[in-house]
Amino acid sequence: MQPRCTSGSPRHVPRRHSPYDRSNSGAHSGHSTGSAGSVNRQTQGQYRRGETSYLPGMTLTDLWFDCPLDYNNPKGEWIKVFVREVVSTGRERSNQPALLYLEGGPGFPAPRPVSKSVGWLHRSLEEYRVYLLDERGTGNSTPVTHETLSHFPSPQQQAAYLMHFRADSIIRDCERIRSILLNQERWTVLGQSYGGFLIMRYLSEAPHALEAAIITGGLPPLQRSAEEVYRATFRRVMERNRRFYERYPGDVKRVQDIVRHLHYNPTPLPSGGLLTARRFLQLGMGFGMASGFEYTHYLIEQAFLTPPVLPTPAPVPPPAAPAPSA
Repeated sequence: MQPRCTSGSPRHVPRRHSPYDRSNSGAHSGHSTGSAGSVNRQTQGQYRRGETSYLPGMTLTDLWFDCPLDYNNPKGEWIKVFVREVVSTGRERSNQPALLYLEGGPGFPAPRPVSKSVGWLHRSLEEYRVYLLDERGTGNSTPVTHETLSHFPSPQQQAAYLMHFRADSIIRDCERIRSILLNQERWTVLGQSYGGFLIMRYLSEAPHALEAAIITGGLPPLQRSAEEVYRATFRRVMERNRRFYERYPGDVKRVQDIVRHLHYNPTPLPSGGLLTARRFLQLGMGFGMASGFEYTHYLIEQAFLTPPVLPTPAPVPPPAAPAPSA
C-alpha cells in the first residue's frame, strides 16, 4: 500500500511488537563514544537506550543511534543521532503504532515536551508512540555550530562537511532508525515547516516505509522555480504590509522614524551584531503569523523611550560670605 498525505487521523497497520519487547544488544550496552563525531566501530548498527523520565501523563526515553556521516562512505566517520520516545503513561509496553515528528528549520531540534496538553502531541499520544528526532546537526545529535565548524581549516572543507547534513542524509537517518527500532515496520511521519520538505524527500526516496504522511506546513514547489515562488511571495508581502498599516495607521510614522534613526545610528545588540534599518524591517516576516500584526505593533509603539519629566530643582542659595577676620 502506498502512503497517503492527510490532515486527519491516518489509518495504520497494527504494531506487532513494542520496542520494549525487542532484544537489542546495543539497547542497554552503554557503549562509550569517542569525539562528538565518532563512535566505537564495534557498536555500529546498535542503539543505546538512555535515561527515562516521567512527566504528568507521559513517559520519555532517550535513544541514541549511530549513523554514518556519509552514507556513501560507511567506513568513514560516524555521528550520533538522538531520538526521544514519548508514550502515554501506562502504555509503555503497548503495541501502539509509531509516529515520527520532523521539526522545522532547518537547524532546529525537536521540541522538548513540557506538558501533554500541547495540541498535536496530546492528540498523537492517544494513538501513537511518538518519536521526536533531533535531526543531525541539531539538539543532542552530533552538533553543527560555529565552534565545531571552526575546526576545519578552510571554508571549502566546512562546506563539504555541511553537505552531509542535508535532507537526503536526514531521511537516510530516519530509515536507519526505523530499521533498527521498528524491525522494518512502517511508521507515520508528521512534518512541520521544513519537516514538510523532509517528508516530500521521504515520499520520493522510501514511500514503502510510510504508513501515512501528515504535513502541517512546508511544501516545496515541485513544479515551480524558486524565483517564481519568491515573486509570488513578494506580492503577498506587499498585501500584508498594506493590511498592517490599514489596521495601525499610526505605525506609518513610527516605522519611518525608526528606519531613519537606524539608518544613521545602527544600534549594537547583546549578541554582538548591529540592529540596522534593513534588519529591523525583517520584522515583517511575522506578518505571516496569526498574531504577527499585533506583536509587531506593540513592539514598534515602545521603540523610543520617553525622557522622564524631572522636577524643577529648588534654587540653590548663594554661599555665605566669609566671616571678617579679627
